[in-house]
Amino acid sequence: MLPVGFATIIKINVTGRLFYPAAAGAKGGSVNWIQDMMYAKGYVTFAFFSAKSLKWRIAKNVLQGAAWASGAATRMPVLYNAPLAFLGSDPFPLVIFSPGAAANRNTYSSVCTEVASRGCVVVAVEHADGSSGAALLADGTWKLFAGLGTGPVLEAKCHYRVSEVMSAVKIMRSLNEAGSVAEGSFVLSGDGKDGSAQASFKGALDLSKLTVMGHSCGGATAALAASQHPEFAAAVAMDPWWTILPSGSPALTQWAPGCTTPLQIIGSDDWNTPKGIDGSLPCNGPRQEAVLEAARHRDDGSGSGRGGGALLVVPAHTKHHSFSDVPALLEGSAVARRVLAVMGIKPDPISAAASLRLICECAVRFCRAHYAAGGPWPAAGGITAAAEVEAEGAAAAAAAAASSGGGEGGGGGGREGEAVEKVLEGVVTDEAAELAVEEHASKNGRDAPPSQHNGHRPGGGLPECASASRTVDGVGAAAAAAAAAAGAAHVRVWPGELEAYAKFKEEGLLRILEVHA
Repeated sequence: MLPVGFATIIKINVTGRLFYPAAAGAKGGSVNWIQDMMYAKGYVTFAFFSAKSLKWRIAKNVLQGAAWASGAATRMPVLYNAPLAFLGSDPFPLVIFSPGAAANRNTYSSVCTEVASRGCVVVAVEHADGSSGAALLADGTWKLFAGLGTGPVLEAKCHYRVSEVMSAVKIMRSLNEAGSVAEGSFVLSGDGKDGSAQASFKGALDLSKLTVMGHSCGGATAALAASQHPEFAAAVAMDPWWTILPSGSPALTQWAPGCTTPLQIIGSDDWNTPKGIDGSLPCNGPRQEAVLEAARHRDDGSGSGRGGGALLVVPAHTKHHSFSDVPALLEGSAVARRVLAVMGIKPDPISAAASLRLICECAVRFCRAHYAAGGPWPAAGGITAAAEVEAEGAAAAAAAAASSGGGEGGGGGGREGEAVEKVLEGVVTDEAAELAVEEHASKNGRDAPPSQHNGHRPGGGLPECASASRTVDGVGAAAAAAAAAAGAAHVRVWPGELEAYAKFKEEGLLRILEVHA
C-alpha cells in the first residue's frame, strides 16, 4: 500500500478533494475530517430536514455539536500537500468520485483513501446542485441542503452532477497534459508561486484507465456519466438511488453509441434485498432493472457497439450509510451513541470498518479486472444463473425459509442451510483468513494480530478499510430465497469475471445477484 497525499482543488463552480499516492517516506500536515462547522450543520440539517418537534430540535443541536467535535478531532489517514509519488513509467489511473445527498468531498474519505493507496488518483467532487448538506462554492460562499425536489427538478440535479464530474475530468486532463490550467481559473492547495504542485501531475495520469464512482445520488451520477461519455474505462455505482436518473436518459434506455464502460453496482443489504409482500427494493427496483438492461453490450454495427455490461453485488448486512465515513465517526463518539440510543436507533449489525473493507475490495477488484486492454467484457459463452441455481433449488429454499419462519442462518447446518447455500454462493475479500482470525480472537478474549493497512494514519482517526474487525454472518433464508427468485431468471456470468472471487465462495460475505452481458 502507498501513503496517501491530500489536497484541495477549486475551479469556478467546481470544488473537490484530491487523494493521490504520496512518495514513500513523504511528510505532510495532518487533516481533520471536518474543517468547518458548516459541514456539521449540513449533515444534521439533512438528517432532520423535516423534523419539527422539540425533541428532534434538541437532538439536532446536540448531534450538530457532537458531529463537529468528533469530526474536528478525527484525523484522516492522509498527508496534507505531500509530494506525489513517482513510480517510474507507470502513470496512475484517475477516479472521479461523486458523493451522495447530504455528503461532501470529505464524506467518503475512507473509500477514497483506500483506492488512492492502491495506486490511483481520486478526485472527490463537492456538488453544488443543492443536494450536498453543505457545499463550499468556488467564490467562498456556502450552499446548504434545501431539499431534493421531485420529477424534473430532481432529475435536473443528476444532469448538473454529471457536468461537474466532466469538469473535474477536464481539470485533471489539463494537469496531465500541461502540468497547469489557465491562470486564475484553478487553485490547488499548497501550490507555490512556481506552480510546482500542479506541475507534478504532468504525465502522472493514465486516462485510458479513467473511472467514475459514486454513492447513492452519486452512484446514479456515475451510471449516467458512463452511459453518455465513452472515455470511462470502468464505473462503480455504490448503492445508487436510481430515482434521480433523468427519465429517458441513456442509463435507463440504451447506452449511447461508443459507450462500452463496464458498470459495477455495489448495493447495500437494506436497499437491495426485497422488502414487504411486493418484494420492492428501496433503491427503485424497476429502474435498477432498466439500468441493468440498458447496460447490456450490443453490437450496433459501429465497431465498438454500446453498453459494457453490468455486475450487481451486495455485501451482506450493509446499510445505505455503510459506504460513508459517518458510521465510523458515530461508533467512535460516546455522545452520539447515547443520543442515537435515546432516539431508538440501533447500531448496525456489522462494524463500519468491516463494511468498508468489503466495499473497497469489491470496487478495486472490479476496476483492476477491467482496466486491461481489450474493450468490453465478452458477451458470448456466458453461464445463465438458471443453470447454476435450478428452479427446484430456489423453490426448496423458499419452502425451507417459510417453514423456519425466515430466521437468520444463511450458512447454518441442516437442509435449510444447504438450500440457501445452493441459491446464493458467497464470496469474501482477500483477507478472509485474517478476518476469521480476528473473529476467533475476539470470541476468546484475545487481541487479534495487527493487520496491514493503507499507509500513514497520523494522529489516529478514521479506520482504514484494510483493518476490518469481524466476519459477517450469512444472509437470512427468506431474503436469500426472495433475492434468488427476483433475479435468477436472466442472470448471465462472464467467463472469468467471477474467478477473482472463486477461492472465497464459502464465507457468505457477499451476494452476487445479477450479471448482465
